[in-house]
Amino acid sequence: MASVACPKCAVVAHETTSGGWRFEPSSGCIDLRSTDWGTKGEFEWCPTLALAMPDEVFWPGRSHRDHVKQVSEQARAREKIVAESSKNDSET
Repeated sequence: MASVACPKCAVVAHETTSGGWRFEPSSGCIDLRSTDWGTKGEFEWCPTLALAMPDEVFWPGRSHRDHVKQVSEQARAREKIVAESSKNDSET
């Protein structure tokens, strides 16, 4: 069974005997944080982990990389706006 480490965070994907994948830790993908995929824990869509997967493994994050990255960037922008807003509120 193969193990694949995400080059961006501490997640390691371990191939199971049934052909699926188990993730450690199961806390979520940093690229998908604050997205619908992140709240479901769908590591398969992680664009960074997709690039680390062997070529023979189909990983949705690879074929949908641009879309997933766009959603991830939008979520980060929303987080930044919320953080700045709460910071401004606490200063007043």
